[in-house]
Amino acid sequence: MRARALRSAGKPEEAAAELRKALATSNDRCELLYLLWDCQFVLGDRAAAHETLLEAKALADGVAAHRIAVAEASWLMSQGEYAAAVEMIAAVTTPDESVRAYGLSVRGVCEAFLGDMDKGVATLEEARASAHRSGDMREYTRAVGNLTFVLGSSGHHERSARIGAEALKRLAVQGFPSTYSAPIRYNLATSLLALGRWPELDVLEVPDTIPGNKAARILLCQAEARALRGLDPDDLVEAAAKAIDGQDALFAAQSAYTRAVAARAKGRHRAAVELCRETVLDPPAALTGGEVLRLIAEGLGAVHDLQAAGGRVTKLDDPRRWSRAARAAAGAARAGGRGGAGWPSPRRGWTTGPPWPPTGTGSGCRTRRPTPGPGAVSRKRCAGHTSWPSGCAPCRCGRGSTGPLAGSASRCCTGTNPSSARSPRASARSWRCSAGAAPTARSPPSWC
Repeated sequence: MRARALRSAGKPEEAAAELRKALATSNDRCELLYLLWDCQFVLGDRAAAHETLLEAKALADGVAAHRIAVAEASWLMSQGEYAAAVEMIAAVTTPDESVRAYGLSVRGVCEAFLGDMDKGVATLEEARASAHRSGDMREYTRAVGNLTFVLGSSGHHERSARIGAEALKRLAVQGFPSTYSAPIRYNLATSLLALGRWPELDVLEVPDTIPGNKAARILLCQAEARALRGLDPDDLVEAAAKAIDGQDALFAAQSAYTRAVAARAKGRHRAAVELCRETVLDPPAALTGGEVLRLIAEGLGAVHDLQAAGGRVTKLDDPRRWSRAARAAAGAARAGGRGGAGWPSPRRGWTTGPPWPPTGTGSGCRTRRPTPGPGAVSRKRCAGHTSWPSGCAPCRCGRGSTGPLAGSASRCCTGTNPSSARSPRASARSWRCSAGAAPTARSPPSWC
């Protein structure tokens, strides 16, 4: 079928158009609707995909009914309804190994997001074995993609990288197109970056056939690795921007982090702070709390760089401490599958004032009352300056880690739960951040 071939070639929009034409004349509407659901889902049109899936569900029987039930559970997972998705999959009993692998792949991610990381990994290992037995490479790549995503999210980057590299070799040896390998490649890139295995990341292939949103994120990982070595990453950042189809606010926010890392490496510390500040002032809805915290950590690191360089910058209590705590909290949120959920929205609480006087000159100090807010911390401020209270020790899980995804413990900030950690507050003239996003994909999904 032409539509199936187009979908396998990484052209879901063209495949969807073919399917709509075929639906006008075909009697096999259930199968066509299922394929259309898959295309709409991968294109991000979740509402239309759900309507298509419900229409297919009304026509399905036998194995098709089982597959559509798992697809519905996958949709629930994408909405953050993890417990409901697990319950729906538990009701599916089928001898079909391909459908079973699909169900296990979805269930494993949900179990991990519900907090049982070990159980989720075990389920995903079972999904990989089931997909191998079925010979269905679509389900094999799904299982490996989800497994490497969960392993990387929980800080097991060595294992994630090994499994991802082995899967890519197998796909290449067997001559399968690279279309479905995109999540595996992206997860491998993030793990190699976190491990500091930058030469391997440099040579990771980014085929033209993989979706532009995944290609762009892989290129950003390569750009960040280059920046961390003091090399110019601008060409890779530009290539990543060209790989994106149309406007993508999420990509713009994520690339701001990479550009901030590069600016710090070049000694442009003020530029790094501004990039982070501007991004967290108005973050896209899909930007997770963990990613916002990474931006905060990078911005605060740049503030410390300014202090160390003797530039005109407010003397904070310890920006490195706050930076480490924020980075560790980002890792903890990611490890728990929460994407930052549970952190109070900084629009209601966490705001940080400019780290240097807007005019670039000092001004007379006087005592001011802190901006009121729930749980505001009393302290003295200088005009144009901000002083943050000490009260958040570096997270144990963040020490000695490498890469932006480091830190896998679920407790941070002097051993307290991340959601209860004190957050600094300051003036209304602030760079704000939104860390209250629901656990959505941190980019277009690296699980599927």
